[in-house]
Amino acid sequence: MFSSNNYWIRLGILMIVLSTFGGAYWWFRDDSSPIPEIQHSDKPEIPESIGRLPPPPPPAPAISLSLPNSVPAGMVIAISRDRNNEEIDRALAGGFSAQFSKAKVQMTDGNAAAGLEKLLDKTIDIAAISRPLSAEEIAAGLTMIPLFQMLPSSEESLPSPPRYYAYLYPPNLQVQAFLGYVTSAEGKAAIATAIETATK
Repeated sequence: MFSSNNYWIRLGILMIVLSTFGGAYWWFRDDSSPIPEIQHSDKPEIPESIGRLPPPPPPAPAISLSLPNSVPAGMVIAISRDRNNEEIDRALAGGFSAQFSKAKVQMTDGNAAAGLEKLLDKTIDIAAISRPLSAEEIAAGLTMIPLFQMLPSSEESLPSPPRYYAYLYPPNLQVQAFLGYVTSAEGKAAIATAIETATK
């Protein structure tokens, strides 16, 4: 038989245990707080960066071309000549060599496609072409200068097709020297004389 003290102690412990389990039961049973629903979408989310085309390459910065005072002795400038540009090529090569006797202009026959390929292979310095560069060629690092836009003549008096000198950006010393002559007053005079000779 339990003593009175022990009875009340055991009864108190029992009440604490029952209250603890009872509270836990009602806490889990309480559904007053709704469970957040998981939203399902038939279309997967695609990051905005996926599917976007890369931005086009920036245009090559402009290079200031000027007639050099001198060129290194033994400089060789390799140019791929275009059959539509022979008179101008010869006139400019002759004028440059006359002004800078220590340099040599080495010309090889070719066409636009072959010349541009050699430019990308870095086996020549300049390619004479009779068409503008394509977007793909510009993206590959090629740039050009138009020869006829430097002349004061009207479009009707200029031969067709147009003429350009293409080169790989950034231009090396050979390109800077030769195109510096081409864009000078002496070079423009040589181009005008070549056009006049070719159209006679």
